[in-house]
Amino acid sequence: MSEGDQDHSGVPVTIAVVAYGLDQAFDLLLGQVLACPQLLILQPTRNCSIYARWGDPSEVDGPKAFDVLARRMEDRPALRVTLLLNIQRKRGDSTASDQLVRRFADHFWKTEWPGSSRPNVFYDPRVLDLQGPSGVLHAKAVVADDEAVFLTSANLTEAALDRNIELGILIRNHALALTICTYFQTLIDRHLLKLLPRS
Repeated sequence: MSEGDQDHSGVPVTIAVVAYGLDQAFDLLLGQVLACPQLLILQPTRNCSIYARWGDPSEVDGPKAFDVLARRMEDRPALRVTLLLNIQRKRGDSTASDQLVRRFADHFWKTEWPGSSRPNVFYDPRVLDLQGPSGVLHAKAVVADDEAVFLTSANLTEAALDRNIELGILIRNHALALTICTYFQTLIDRHLLKLLPRS
């Protein structure tokens, strides 16, 4: 871990490289990432944004993945959390897009999200368009309090989070954090990412 380095503009930068695999990955990405000694700067008090490729519900233990974050939201009512997740259309599924979104929302809120305080969840609608491009949200990152950024290779799938060997990098840099958040907020403002229904 490099503490106190500066970027070319003189802004302090903290960097930690985190290698993980097997059952450590859930803890590092969305669970104990908030309590891991190496990642103490990822303890959001104001806002937290998570950009992740969400796996098929059968591949992910949502309550386990989101437990610490959900409890932190309960403890800090002012904490604003934004999740960007994929909604997947299975090959050969011709279900109307709005029905797929409703099905995903119902399942996510009833089964995957463990808390009573709810984050704002956005999704990329392109993958649901039968005639549209096949692009998906593939970014995997956590941004806390516009200060700390955790970039990781891990998707939110059981394989990535429980079995694979993954790599992540933690950087504390205000400019980088704002750049990432601004980029995704622009996609939201332009309605390229859509808000998941809350009920």
